[in-house]
Amino acid sequence: MPNLFPTPGETITGLQPDLKSGTTTPYTVTVNALDRIMRDEMEVQALVRMFEPEALALSSEQTVALQKRENLGPLAGIPIGVKDIIDIEGAITGCGFKPFEDPESPRVATSTAPLVQRLLDAGAVLLAKTTTTQFACFDPTETRNPWNLYRTPGGSSSGSAAAVASGMCLAAIGTQTGGSVTRPAAYCGVVGFKPGYDTLPMEGIFPVSKRLDQPGFFTRSIEDARLLWELTRSTSATPTTTRETLRIGHLNFYFHDYAARRMREMMESVIGKLTGVGHEVIPTGREIDFDAIIFHHRNIMNFEAGEVHRERFLQYTQHYQPGITSLIQAGLQLPITEYQQSCSVQDHYCKNADDYFRDFDLLICPATLDEAPPLASTGDPRFNAPWSFLGLPTVTIPVQLSDAGLPLGLQIIGPKGSEDQLLEYVTQISISQRKS
Repeated sequence: MPNLFPTPGETITGLQPDLKSGTTTPYTVTVNALDRIMRDEMEVQALVRMFEPEALALSSEQTVALQKRENLGPLAGIPIGVKDIIDIEGAITGCGFKPFEDPESPRVATSTAPLVQRLLDAGAVLLAKTTTTQFACFDPTETRNPWNLYRTPGGSSSGSAAAVASGMCLAAIGTQTGGSVTRPAAYCGVVGFKPGYDTLPMEGIFPVSKRLDQPGFFTRSIEDARLLWELTRSTSATPTTTRETLRIGHLNFYFHDYAARRMREMMESVIGKLTGVGHEVIPTGREIDFDAIIFHHRNIMNFEAGEVHRERFLQYTQHYQPGITSLIQAGLQLPITEYQQSCSVQDHYCKNADDYFRDFDLLICPATLDEAPPLASTGDPRFNAPWSFLGLPTVTIPVQLSDAGLPLGLQIIGPKGSEDQLLEYVTQISISQRKS
């Protein structure tokens, strides 16, 4: 059984001092991760491709280098996973699609995605490719939730969230078009950080929708998410401040209507703790037409996915699963004028998104409608898709367990370009939630 709040030895930043001092070694950390895989992978099924020999060789080299007092990158000895829609040179990028795994003509990447390369350059030990729903869409994978093997880990970044939650790796990369970082993070009880649109490189990542796709990270702590962000960002760092009192907008109108009772009760507990340490929490969101946002988000996703898959879908129709088949068919049938209208609406909303933060430092809402559902579903993205549509940065943190012992998560949203400040504020929020 995973734990909701990790020990220092289960986080990157917690291990760094021990790696530097020699209390532990990159090789030991890697072997421990492999032991977790041996113990749990048969049940959790989070991984599709292992790089065990390469990982052991690299971590052994790093161990020797550290013993010689050589300076290595900040991620030296840290095992990571990468969602299997992201290219690793010399490895298959399977995308959950059988024709890409065909032994006679596999889809082998000729280069490594820049996002991954930045982590490798910092010393990260690539341990595995993680499962994805087919082409990062709706159809469930074989992956199971480490907290309950009969519940979904979420999708589409199913394996990345499950691998981090079960300790198979200390961090993993995922992607989000609707809610594919936020929802799996919440269901699996880990931190999910989705930076804003166009702040991380997308090259070498198989697309769903060019206007919506955004990579993100799964970690066990906010400090770890901040470290990965600092090492991979395509934008310049911005100054941050710590404020004793935050003005927080609670999106309680639309979200209250769809959230399960246990999620509403979780929000009451969250707000009580926030106000208890001096933060100001104010209801907001009535003026935002979330139904319209979700409608136009779906139009854009359908149309652009249809364009990505048009030729391949005609050639390999029988290999496409039901959920993505419906999405592609809807996209191929959508008139281009409707798509263009949805793009115009998106541009308008994005241009005015800062208005939502005129009176607030950040916004909060449940990360999901409810606890993780059974395996037949990856969950409903309606609480996450608006922020993908708007291209805003979000952080998801675990808050508590439901009566069924499943994680419940809080979603925190910041204005455009606020990643650094958002992570700082989320640290404050997280501390407040750990206080009884």
